[in-house]
Amino acid sequence: MRRSLLAIAMLGLVALSSPPADAKTYSVVVGHNGVPPGVEGLRELQYADDDAARWADFLGRLGPVHLLTVLDADSQRAHPGLAGTALPPTADHLARAVASVRAALQADAAAGKQSQVFFVYSGHGAHTASGEPFLALHGGELHRDALYAQIAALPARYTHIVVDACHAAAIVGARGGFFDAEREAEHVDTTQVLDELARPPDLSAHPHVGVLLSAAAGESSHEWSEIRAGVFTHEVLSALMGPADINADGGIEYSEVAAYVAAANREVDDPRAVPTVVARPPALNARARLVDVAALGPALTGTATQLGRFSVETGTSVRYADGHLVGDYPVRIALPHGRSYLRIAAGEAVIEAPKQDVAVASLSAGSPRGTPRGSVDAAFRRGLFAATYGRDYYRGYVDAHGLIGAEIAPEPVVQPEIVSTAGAPRRRSVVPAVVLWSTAGAATAAGIVSTLAATRARRDFHATDIQREAFEAADRFDKNRNRAIAFYGIGLVTAVSGALIFPRQRATVSVGWGNDHGAFVSFSNSW
Repeated sequence: MRRSLLAIAMLGLVALSSPPADAKTYSVVVGHNGVPPGVEGLRELQYADDDAARWADFLGRLGPVHLLTVLDADSQRAHPGLAGTALPPTADHLARAVASVRAALQADAAAGKQSQVFFVYSGHGAHTASGEPFLALHGGELHRDALYAQIAALPARYTHIVVDACHAAAIVGARGGFFDAEREAEHVDTTQVLDELARPPDLSAHPHVGVLLSAAAGESSHEWSEIRAGVFTHEVLSALMGPADINADGGIEYSEVAAYVAAANREVDDPRAVPTVVARPPALNARARLVDVAALGPALTGTATQLGRFSVETGTSVRYADGHLVGDYPVRIALPHGRSYLRIAAGEAVIEAPKQDVAVASLSAGSPRGTPRGSVDAAFRRGLFAATYGRDYYRGYVDAHGLIGAEIAPEPVVQPEIVSTAGAPRRRSVVPAVVLWSTAGAATAAGIVSTLAATRARRDFHATDIQREAFEAADRFDKNRNRAIAFYGIGLVTAVSGALIFPRQRATVSVGWGNDHGAFVSFSNSW
């Protein structure tokens, strides 16, 4: 009864956190490399447009996307097809995109459908002269109040706001992976801006809104030319592709993203290179899912340990996902639509455009392709995704940060053994028994020899008519017969003694139960 109630409760939680089967996802993605006018100390970003393109590719699997960015030539080659749909990230285009999403949500509501919204921003965050925080747009600004008035007010079941502006504090590398053009990080504290964006005065009025921000007191984050993206964006998208699903329930929650990003940065030894996620799930449901991995299409499947430290790259050289997993729980990672390359400890495997799931065990890994090294990227190469992400790490992270964690079923618990033992259970050695049995064998062999000698003596006795020869034959017969009887007796006694002291066979029956697999019984024989 208790197990039934637990199962019903878990099904209820999944139903609450998962979007309905007919729900849609609408997304507005903004990426702007430019520096806000009048703000000193900032440089133009290199990868905000790439961040926006990667988010558009990802969210496009779930539903309609409004992409507001200006893709440069490299980004257009890496993300073919997006340039024709992207619009400049102006305040006017943003307002039109939000209005289009609002109309679609209202139509869904009228049809009895509940849908969710993603608003993603990558670019610079700053303050106005009066101290009001804003996100930079092309030729304008998106102020905090306007952000929540436009986005948070949308009539969605859940609204997920993702802001990657913390990497405005530092720039590492040049676009395209040419490390000879790297620049050292330039530090500008945008923590206060993002913290204020995450804590608007009226957030309590929007319990369906959750936020993911790359900000932490006293820390900066980076863009990195190796991944051609903001590090925070790359880590969050890597998590959402599936490897962050620590309880293997098919959905990615806020706590799972937060722990995954924290693990990814744990071994980065340069504090300037550490982006830190601020994850605040909707107050309506602390376990709300950002995405159901199954909805993303064909996936790479296996266990966490099979993947270990892995990296996936698209056929257009876009770093798609990274991770460092440990454990025996199943993992599902959504694959790119076209050709991709998987790097694991065994080498590199090519995955052609998948139409169904691909098992890690079915791949043949060869030598990986080499990549150039730079100077400033050393901290990332040494530390990024060096720490493992697994259930123990996740539990520790959730406990340390006071989060409501994902439901993870306990490992199967084996109850104390019920043992049926023939004979005394004390431990006995095999050696004395073997010695006794060897003695029994030798005695039996000697008895056989004596028996043969007695048989010959008896035959000689009946074959002679001479009294002396007959007497000697009779004497040999008596002696060999007595020896045979003695040897057979020794053999019998030592054989029985060896059997008595040899460790006896024990039959063991183990009875237990697990939350996932029900009751189980196992039987084994041991000596």
